[in-house]
Amino acid sequence: MSKITRQKRKDNFTVVNNDILQNSKLSWAAKGMLVYLLHLPDNWQINVADLSNRSRNGRDGTACIIKELMTEGYISRAKIKNEKSQFKGYDYTVTDEPVNWKAVNGLSEDGSSVNGNPEASKDYQKEELSEERTKEEKKEPQPQIEKPNKQLQFVSEVVAYLNQKTNQQFKETTKETIQFINSRVKLDGWELEDFKAVIDFKTNEWLKDDKMRQYLCPSTLFRASNAEKYLLAARASKPKPPVKGTPPTKVHVEERPVLTQHDIEYSQAAFASVEAMFKQMGA
Repeated sequence: MSKITRQKRKDNFTVVNNDILQNSKLSWAAKGMLVYLLHLPDNWQINVADLSNRSRNGRDGTACIIKELMTEGYISRAKIKNEKSQFKGYDYTVTDEPVNWKAVNGLSEDGSSVNGNPEASKDYQKEELSEERTKEEKKEPQPQIEKPNKQLQFVSEVVAYLNQKTNQQFKETTKETIQFINSRVKLDGWELEDFKAVIDFKTNEWLKDDKMRQYLCPSTLFRASNAEKYLLAARASKPKPPVKGTPPTKVHVEERPVLTQHDIEYSQAAFASVEAMFKQMGA
């Protein structure tokens, strides 16, 4: 029989809508994240990087939870731009009940218009739910390789090796995958063996881990913020080959004669002969 106990509190507690905890559409991780966000002050500035530092989920894991809560209607976000109309970040809104954010933002039920402006609805529907990237990743150049056929062939070899090791079906034609692989080649000078080294290293580390297996993908392995440390770790994990020109150490083992039964019998006969000769000389 299970027993659940609670302490009566006068302060330092949070009132939570039970519908959140009873919502079977939410994962346990999403329920925990939502309760944590609801305990924050109303004017708290939500930042995914800050949230990832407050748990073991990491940045990508935290972004996935945020995405789930957005899909279920508990979180909405709006883009923030600076004076030059450049993207600055996101402004998040969190509620303790699921909300139809399309209707709240003026979309009709079929999503056909926003306040009578059909173009606005197109922009709204195009907004991605995936977590924002860092400025470095957004501005990461997409180098052009002079011969597209060789470029595609190289990307195909990398992706094929990754699929073989992870038993996945990543496509070599995905724009983001091509971008990450080409960037490592042109900016960091990676060769095919470098990609394979990182894939082997992280596969050995994550493939049997249910939580980390999802990160065995091009966007994690070959991202600028991860690639260098992954490659260094992969190289460090390999045994160092012997230094060229250094002769192997020779160990001298003294050989000792092995006596056979014939040798023993022959020695005994010789001894007996010598002994008989000395007896004759004494006589």
